[in-house]
Amino acid sequence: MKSKLLLIKSLVLVLIIGFGPQDIEAQERLAVFDFNVTSGMTDETAVTLTNRFRNAMAQAGQFTMVERSAIEQVLQEQRFSVSDIADPDNAPELGRLLTARKLIVGDIGKVGQTYSIFVRLIDAQTGSIERSETLEYRGPQDGLLSELDVLAQKISGTYVKKKKRGWLYITAAALLGGTAYVLTQRSEEHTSELQSPDHLVCR
Repeated sequence: MKSKLLLIKSLVLVLIIGFGPQDIEAQERLAVFDFNVTSGMTDETAVTLTNRFRNAMAQAGQFTMVERSAIEQVLQEQRFSVSDIADPDNAPELGRLLTARKLIVGDIGKVGQTYSIFVRLIDAQTGSIERSETLEYRGPQDGLLSELDVLAQKISGTYVKKKKRGWLYITAAALLGGTAYVLTQRSEEHTSELQSPDHLVCR
């Protein structure tokens, strides 16, 4: 009995160690740079939207995020411009300075009533683009917040498309309606049979 308890305790300890802080340490560090404004909005608005996107990336749970303050400090010290950040040739240097394996750069703009955001996930070691996503949204500006959550899920590879259930309700309603009709029809047939002269007993 004691040996079984010891075995169970050992297994629990292995599970705790195996799925503990190591998983967090194994996550790659990601630096998300503020979106570059191409047209139609202020830099302050772009920073606000980038912060929302950065938080959504953290919520996705695939990366360890580099703080924006650390990114700003490096950019100021090294005097990197917007074009320098977007240049893939500078990715290894940025990754080294920020101790980040992945970088995300993006452009944001507004034409008429349509917002457009283009983001790229870059390997900091090679400078190659691993994944890119484009978001086009037409509507009030605050509606972009939920759209940025979806964009973060897509670029992090955690997005799962929700299936619409409306047709299930319609199908179920149709089936239930059909069943009710059959039962009603059978009930009426049964009633008519009972009332027909053939079923009357003469005494």
